[in-house]
Amino acid sequence: MANSCKVALISHSYIESASRQKLAFLGKATDLQLITPSWYPTPYGRYDVDFEFNHNVPIKSYPIVFPHFMRTSTRWLLSSRDLGLSRFSPDIIHVENEQHSWIVCQALLYRKVFAPKAKVILFLWNNLEEYGIKARLLEHLAQLNRRFIDFFICGNLAGKKILEAKGIPEANVEVLPQYGVDPEIFRPYSDERIELMRAMLGIQRQEFTIGFVGRFVEEKGLLDLVEAA
Repeated sequence: MANSCKVALISHSYIESASRQKLAFLGKATDLQLITPSWYPTPYGRYDVDFEFNHNVPIKSYPIVFPHFMRTSTRWLLSSRDLGLSRFSPDIIHVENEQHSWIVCQALLYRKVFAPKAKVILFLWNNLEEYGIKARLLEHLAQLNRRFIDFFICGNLAGKKILEAKGIPEANVEVLPQYGVDPEIFRPYSDERIELMRAMLGIQRQEFTIGFVGRFVEEKGLLDLVEAA
């Protein structure tokens, strides 16, 4: 592993160990270091970083700080002098958050100080053009950050189109899923299992049924789904 590419991946998405299987695969080809908050607020309360299904992924976790009065996914920092970058000396710093997030600002600042030769890759989901004073202020911060980001990975095609419209070359943007799907866990039920589950839930064979997993909020597109159906 001594000659492999060293990747520092910064994200709050992997405090849940079941999400780290992708990182286990990445770790086979790289010297990977996960940097994550020691805990994170969720709609169901505080969730501490866990190691139940760690898949042998090396982790550095640091206390999370919310300087903003609202705890949002883009307004947090990690309480660390250098995020472990000075000792790890990564070739790549991969951050999973939006362009205007504070953790991206922290990663770019620490790259400049502790790992100036490292390339920065950003994974982001944003696929909406927002308007208003707040959106303009955040776009100014995003514009500043984009100058120091070497490559972008979008979770959807619309996000890629937005970046290209803002002047990012097509060659510097790719579309890839964040996690992927484990086919050993997520696989189609047999016809017999489907019939059994529908019977257990009181759903008749002829009834059209939609399954949804997520938050019941407008931005998840539930109203669009109902209208389309």
